[in-house]
Amino acid sequence: MKPTQGPTGAWLLKLTETTLALIAVTNSLMLAVVSLQAPSGQMAAGWLPGIVLFRHPLLLLLPGAALAWWWQRAESARPSLQKGHERLRAVIRYWLAFTIAEYGFSKLLGYQFQTANYTLDQPLGTVSGAALTWYYFGYAPAFGVLLGWMQVIGAGLLLFRRTTLLGALALLPMMVNIVLINLAYDIGPEPLLNSVLYTGGLLFLVTLHGRRLWAAVMGSVERVTAPGNYWRWLARAGVLGAAVGVMYLTKGHQSADTTLRGVWRIESLSRAGRRVPLDSVGTDPHGWTRCYFGQARRSRMAIRLHPNRYEPRRELRGDYRYAAGTLRALLRPAATDRSRMGPGDSLVATIRLAADQRHASVTGTFGRDPLELTMTRIR
Repeated sequence: MKPTQGPTGAWLLKLTETTLALIAVTNSLMLAVVSLQAPSGQMAAGWLPGIVLFRHPLLLLLPGAALAWWWQRAESARPSLQKGHERLRAVIRYWLAFTIAEYGFSKLLGYQFQTANYTLDQPLGTVSGAALTWYYFGYAPAFGVLLGWMQVIGAGLLLFRRTTLLGALALLPMMVNIVLINLAYDIGPEPLLNSVLYTGGLLFLVTLHGRRLWAAVMGSVERVTAPGNYWRWLARAGVLGAAVGVMYLTKGHQSADTTLRGVWRIESLSRAGRRVPLDSVGTDPHGWTRCYFGQARRSRMAIRLHPNRYEPRRELRGDYRYAAGTLRALLRPAATDRSRMGPGDSLVATIRLAADQRHASVTGTFGRDPLELTMTRIR
């Protein structure tokens, strides 16, 4: 399908094409620099201008504007310059195809989404957004392979003029999603810049067919002017209102109390009349090390037994209610909590909070055992 466009003399169209083509060439030079690093690890000094221009692509607007201005003035005298559109678009298509296919093959060959072993030993709360993203996408290798094939196939479609639009439409939503991930999870300035440039190039290829796409989408919409059309608007508003209402009611099931919400460290603990030494916590089945309040839906709480880490199948979890200084909860081992099977132990206790809301003393019963403990809020 040939792109629909305005007059070939449109200066803005030329500016976009020339700038994207210059970015494509500069980006290719930068990739060459990366692959031709000196043995010492330092990049060859002769390639430095290309790197600077790629890292600051707005600098290419000036030469792009100058080239577009010359093209605009010379085109009337030399009609053969009109073929420049096809040539520059070919440069843009081949650049996008190469770079996106490179990312696709990196997934297929197992290069991307590899998490460092030292990252796996970090507490989840200290892991960076980039490491979280890498681990998440690498958790299911089949998903990474699927993404890789989608990028490779979409890039292949860009190599043919007849299938350029199909490839751009297939890749554009994926690249927009990558831009949002790079931005929201702070992946880094260079990955963000890459994704923005590739998305802009794909968007340019799609907008070349803008008139036909608009006609294809909007031309198929049947216009209805029947009386009583306001009922349809009420129905539409009702659907969205019902969705909001269901989620509002679901959220309303959570306790409104936020006094205890957070993570508390156990400072001292006595159960069944016996004081549990802090140095035996983790080996003593009566030992508790952390209390978590309001960490999930429906006013959930959890109690950690291990001194250094949370063990999902061993710890205690359940729903709790707190009002007027009284805590009530039904706790089960986490291994049985998911299925709601197995007996639970009721926790009924009086909590006395210090004035700073960071320290508390707890007195009550857990199951049939008397319970006394002190705890400090750590976050």
